Amino acid sequence: MRVPSLLFVSLLAFAVTACDDGGKKTNNANNANNVNNVNNVNNQNNVNNVNNGYCGDGRVLGDEECDDGNFASNDGCSSECLWEYECGDGAREFTEECDGADFGESTCVTWGHAGGALACNADCTVDDSACLDTDEHLRGWYRMETMSAQEMNSADTNNMCVIHELGVGAIVRGMPGRVGNSIFFDSTGGLRAFMDCGPGYEGTDQLTVEAWIQATMVGMDLSMIVSSVESYDASGLGFYLALTPDFTLQAGVGDWDAALESTVMVPTGSWHHVAFTWDGAVLALFVDGVAAGAAELPTGGPVPVMSDSRFYVASNYLTGGVAENGHFFTGYLDEIKLWDVARTAVEICGDAGGVWVEENCVL
Repeated sequence: MRVPSLLFVSLLAFAVTACDDGGKKTNNANNANNVNNVNNVNNQNNVNNVNNGYCGDGRVLGDEECDDGNFASNDGCSSECLWEYECGDGAREFTEECDGADFGESTCVTWGHAGGALACNADCTVDDSACLDTDEHLRGWYRMETMSAQEMNSADTNNMCVIHELGVGAIVRGMPGRVGNSIFFDSTGGLRAFMDCGPGYEGTDQLTVEAWIQATMVGMDLSMIVSSVESYDASGLGFYLALTPDFTLQAGVGDWDAALESTVMVPTGSWHHVAFTWDGAVLALFVDGVAAGAAELPTGGPVPVMSDSRFYVASNYLTGGVAENGHFFTGYLDEIKLWDVARTAVEICGDAGGVWVEENCVL
């Protein structure tokens, strides 16, 4: 058998190597072209996306009906950027304030009025022009809106509240409220604040007290929301509404020892509507529009008349200008209202933003 010469093997190896090198150069060129083509296409797509937008970019462009900046459905705007509801179908949904007769939790009261009825515009926004800002039975209405050192009684402009701040920073006005703004009262770290709102509400045969509250803490004793007491010593009591250390609502009329405590707690850190009604015999409590206990009190009769009564917000004032620390309220107060009638459960439900359905308040 012949053995190939060394020279022939060397030439063959060189030829194969040369062919391989040529193939690599061609492949590299093709790869570079492919990368460039891909980059060009991507760049063009990016340019098109920037110019034309895409569903989910938060901009309504092209054929999009909506674009809420996400790719999810069932939130009012579908993943194809089409509306998922229709104004005028009678059901308030997503961003609609109302739809037909469906106002959700909105009432004239939750819109900052004394009463009346809301209307719904054709674009599913609320029309509150027919709401009422006066009521013959509304004796006191403290909106907690103004930025001055005084708070007017919107039901009776003849009196107003004067703020007492014991420690700088104990009261902060202009805070976000349940309706418009609210006032924050701080009784922590030696700070205390309250409002003296002038002569107390007394002598009425019936009474309703309502307020929106957001407590941030509860004191060691009663944290007063409102109180109508004997001036400067609180020995005599017209009525009061407060939170207990157990996070329940408590109210009393005429006697400190004859009080009623709610059957449910009032959570801290969120807005809640609290109220009591007094018809001259029975005291009833409400939390978020729902009945939370009722009892006939031994005192009976109208709200007591005192020789020198005062109405206080966020405390009850005591001798020497110092209130008991445990009686200060800490948190936000808004829309305090007093009526000289015992409002019905249906009315209380509506004031809390609820709807009365089959003898129950539904929020």
